[in-house]
This record gives sequence, C-alpha cells and structure tokens, in this order.
Amino acid sequence: MKAEDAIELIDKVIAPELLTDVQEQVFRLAWEGMGYTEIANCTNYDPDHIKRVGANLWQKLLQFS
Repeated sequence: MKAEDAIELIDKVIAPELLTDVQEQVFRLAWEGMGYTEIANCTNYDPDHIKRVGANLWQKLLQFS
C-alpha cells in the first residue's frame, strides 16, 4: 500500500472530517520512515509543532482502530 492509498482510507474512516495539510504531510513522511525532526526540516515547521501534530494524529487514528 502506498501512502496516498492509506491517506484516502483514513479520510474515509474519519469522514466527514479530513486530514489537515500538515497532518497529511506528517503521515506521508512518517510512512516513508522519517522522524519528527526530519519531517520538520522538510516541511519548514517547528519540530515541537510537528511532534504535537503527530501525537494528535496518532491519537485520532487510534480512536478508529
């Protein structure tokens, strides 16, 4: 499964809500094996912000598991 396929599946599961742009970036880059610091460097977000977004995203996804 590719990251794009996983994101489509997530959007269906959490509908009517959708992933925000930054949540999608965190998910996609984490899927590719990057850590939060690398994701922050690639996206030009503060590392602490990326950590918060990531933690909130994983909590959200756990609610649907």
